Amino acid sequence: MKLFQAMVNQIKEVFNHEFGIMDETGLIVACSDEQLIGQNNPLVPKVLQLKELFVVINGISFLKVFIKGKMEFIVYMNSDEENCQKYLALVGINIANVREYHDEKFDKNSFIKNI
Repeated sequence: MKLFQAMVNQIKEVFNHEFGIMDETGLIVACSDEQLIGQNNPLVPKVLQLKELFVVINGISFLKVFIKGKMEFIVYMNSDEENCQKYLALVGINIANVREYHDEKFDKNSFIKNI
């Protein structure tokens, strides 16, 4: 999860709004406001009930991030502006890439250790 926070820190200056990454339970694992890390977002059950990938509730935009067909993360931004969906999609792509890189590196290291 440190990789996600490093990614958030790199791009937080681009966005004018607070944004973050949550796991599938709503636990904030990375956020532009680091004080929120470790807290749960109470809106996640509502987000999960809806079938849409992109959801706006109470002025907060959410995007479900699927990796290998499974919902792994939810990216959010405290805004309902028109560009939020695009911004969150870009963050979601980065999350998937970071996760894939991490998994490949872990698999490669495990393979070498097992030899």
